[in-house]
Amino acid sequence: MIEAYLKKDLLEIKQNNYKINNSNTFNYYALQMLEKIGTVDYELRDDLIYDIFANWIDMNVFTEKELCNYLEIAKDNKHLMYNIGLEESDYVFTRTFSALIIALIIQRHLQKNFLYSDIILDTQNIMLNYMALEKDIRGYIDEKGWAHSVAHGADVLSELAKCNEVKHKSLLCALNIFKLKICQGKYVYIDGEPDRINAAVKNILDRGLLSEQEIITWLDNFLIYIIKDGTIEKFHQRINIKNYLRSLYFIVKDNFQYTSIIEKIEEILTYL
Repeated sequence: MIEAYLKKDLLEIKQNNYKINNSNTFNYYALQMLEKIGTVDYELRDDLIYDIFANWIDMNVFTEKELCNYLEIAKDNKHLMYNIGLEESDYVFTRTFSALIIALIIQRHLQKNFLYSDIILDTQNIMLNYMALEKDIRGYIDEKGWAHSVAHGADVLSELAKCNEVKHKSLLCALNIFKLKICQGKYVYIDGEPDRINAAVKNILDRGLLSEQEIITWLDNFLIYIIKDGTIEKFHQRINIKNYLRSLYFIVKDNFQYTSIIEKIEEILTYL
């Protein structure tokens, strides 16, 4: 379906409170939306495709089999992993909005429990791999809208962290990937990425599977990246780390279980 025709149809659907006359066409439109998920038309991508997908999932218009199919499509090499590793390319929209669809489906699973354990584990592995390999970390792009790979990836891992199938090793791996995303100096996060990461970190901590010492060690490793050598990249790196730890501090500060974690954050911030 040509984008212009899809956009016209989706505008009408949204204006009709997300309802369509023929319920048999929900799946048809969902597949078309997944095919165009990476369009550079931000109105079509953000305001229509993602918004309608989210509303339709909430309205329970899809069968569990259809949701499983959309999940597999969103995870494939033409979606989440499409041209992974390229920087400053429009392909990033395909990857990051596929991630948002995955987050919606995992969120629905947490309500309805319809995904098999092996599907959850496969999604976990693919998402961790995606986050490790994604190099395009831009937030908002003028005239094209949100790329936001770090935030969108964190949204998926935030939902996965609530799944009982996701165990200790994977939760720790997610924390280390988040650390690497924060501790870079090529780009200063200005679009709320630290808060989105910390929503996932809170869910990881709330699982109670990581020991206090593991979390302290994870925080200590931020110190490795605090190097004041006068370069702009190291300066940006320190800004990212400082903003991230401040955000994390306010996530945990009122929880008495995290006293030593709070103290460690305060200690690291003194170096910044």
